[in-house]
Amino acid sequence: MRRAGLLLESFDEYPYANGWQGFEEMTELGGKRWGVPAGRPELPLMYSLSVRLAG
Repeated sequence: MRRAGLLLESFDEYPYANGWQGFEEMTELGGKRWGVPAGRPELPLMYSLSVRLAG
């Protein structure tokens, strides 16, 4: 990103995925969101980032 002249403003992780059931055991959370089944370690399934032009 730096080489492209961009500056990272925020980076967030989410323990669910919107509209994507990556494996059969995923739990439907409503609103087209899918999460890791209960009893499994929570891990990020989706990220968001915000960038702006540096300078």
